[in-house]
Amino acid sequence: LVHADLALYNAKKAATGSFSFFSDELRRELEHRKQLERDLREAIAERSFSVYFQPQVSLVDGRVAGVEALVRWPHRERGMISPGEFLPVAEKTGLMAQIGR
Repeated sequence: LVHADLALYNAKKAATGSFSFFSDELRRELEHRKQLERDLREAIAERSFSVYFQPQVSLVDGRVAGVEALVRWPHRERGMISPGEFLPVAEKTGLMAQIGR
């Protein structure tokens, strides 16, 4: 069932009216995502995330108008992992609230 779901999502990503078969590439993607989820759970338990603060500067007068908090994940083996890679997995697995804490 998981394989069929992955093929379906892949087809939906490609274009309307297309189809997709489960492939080795999709299998690697699934394994990568599962490993990332396991690593995320471990990182949450170990409190491995870092928060960086980035100023929000007004384009009108150049003054700091606010501050944005950005989460970063320094993975012990892979180095810094982009939020664009781990946040979608965290959202799909219900881990966002735990990361936020």
